Amino acid sequence: MSDDRDYGDGGRLDARRLWAGAVVSAVIAALVAIAGILVARGIFNVPLLAPKGQGVWGTVSVGAYALAAAGLTLAAAGVMQLLSLAVPRPTWYFGWLVGLATLIGTLLPLTLTVDFGSKVATASMDLVMGIVVSVLITGTARSARTFRLRR
Repeated sequence: MSDDRDYGDGGRLDARRLWAGAVVSAVIAALVAIAGILVARGIFNVPLLAPKGQGVWGTVSVGAYALAAAGLTLAAAGVMQLLSLAVPRPTWYFGWLVGLATLIGTLLPLTLTVDFGSKVATASMDLVMGIVVSVLITGTARSARTFRLRR
């Protein structure tokens, strides 16, 4: 069902198209995460980091990272839809939110007292994933807008 509100970025958001694109984007994000882990572990022999237990850091599993990437992508689509309902220029605000979240996710591993290679690999992966999610969901939201001719 299409939402009939005007979102300020031009056109009206078709929620069905947004969420169909979000599901495909989540699959793409999961595949990018898997590819990134294969590059880090398989080519550079550097493990990524993930929280494990009470503040202890361990190596991340491929499935957990892929599921987290897919889940965060779907959460980003939800944020985009909420912004589209509530604020003018939702893609602009979305860009700021995802950009700042990506910055935090990129810097956080660099603050840990672990192997430098793991810090850089995890920070790089978080940066790439933030860019992927931002581009996919912003593009999906823009293409999910419908326009009506004025008479």
